[in-house]
Amino acid sequence: MEIIPLKLNRMVEIGENLFNVTTQLVDSSAVRVQNGDVFVLTSKIVSYEQSRVVNLADVTASEATRVEAEHYAISTELMELIHREADVIYGGIKHALLTLKDSMLTVNAGIDCKNSPLGYVTLWPTNLRLWTQEFRRELEQYFSAKVGVIVADSSCVPLRVGTVGVSLAASGFKPLRDYRGSEDLYGRRILITQYAVAQSLADAAHIVMGEGSEHIPIVLIRGADIEMSDETFDGADMSMPFKECFFSGALIDYLMRKRDFTARFEEKLGR
Repeated sequence: MEIIPLKLNRMVEIGENLFNVTTQLVDSSAVRVQNGDVFVLTSKIVSYEQSRVVNLADVTASEATRVEAEHYAISTELMELIHREADVIYGGIKHALLTLKDSMLTVNAGIDCKNSPLGYVTLWPTNLRLWTQEFRRELEQYFSAKVGVIVADSSCVPLRVGTVGVSLAASGFKPLRDYRGSEDLYGRRILITQYAVAQSLADAAHIVMGEGSEHIPIVLIRGADIEMSDETFDGADMSMPFKECFFSGALIDYLMRKRDFTARFEEKLGR
């Protein structure tokens, strides 16, 4: 498998057409797009095309938001935006809140100061199912090839230091490979394993995209073992219920058992 960076030696402009950016980068390189190639784009440049960039000076925070912002050492303007963007806010630590956004657990509802203009923040892109599907079809028509597209961001793994790449949307191939019911190397039946294909490709692209001033907003992956499809998938298609997720399900189980134990103990004490 090849991971081919498409380096852009300038800033992507807010409102700039990403189809034009992508095709120009490919046409000016030695790359010739083939069937099965996968384009991975950072979510930030998709947000730029959609003008999902906010001047913090234009944000007015409520009094309740100000109190919460002080508690978590987050600016009042950012805290206000997190409340507007997040589907659920669970709590947090200094400078960061754990939120649910578009069926994914993420930090600060995906809002990012990094690699945003000074005084601005970038929000996650919207309508990713439609955007990714239309973008892929434009590329396929232009290059006369069947390709895949991933919109990727970075996130964290519980109790691990550092960021990894994650897929927010995928089009043109199946994002999951289901191993349930098949056998492992020793003939044992596999019970729960589903392989996150799009997630793994996003993480592979993240290695060369980086997190700073690399200027590599688009990566082309060639030779990946994928099942091509005309379908498009967003976060809801690649998520699972809380109780089925190992991390959240186990925490829910722990808290429920702890609550039951506390209730029984207090009952014995006559409280």
